[in-house]
Amino acid sequence: MERVDPRAGLAAIAAELGAPPASDGVHRLGWWLARSADPAKAARGVCAAAGVTTGWLERVVAGQIVEVSAEVRRQIAFATRHAVMPSDWDRPGASDWTRLPLPRVGQEVA
Repeated sequence: MERVDPRAGLAAIAAELGAPPASDGVHRLGWWLARSADPAKAARGVCAAAGVTTGWLERVVAGQIVEVSAEVRRQIAFATRHAVMPSDWDRPGASDWTRLPLPRVGQEVA
């Protein structure tokens, strides 16, 4: 399977929003989606697992919704195979969407 370079898609998000990610959780989710072979399909899967709409997800990415419930955080963690952990939503996001999320302790850098 060919690796997907997510930077182009994330640069488009950054240009459209004109703001950095609101939290580490949304930053990691953006990277996880952008790395997917089919980001739109992956986004629909996350939304279905979390019981939210794609419109809700778009508002989270845009920073219009910054409070994500504990249950939705858990479901997103499950749907992303823990690429996005519930505690990620409590930390500030990176200064730029195109910056690779920092590795967690004990995690290999891709």
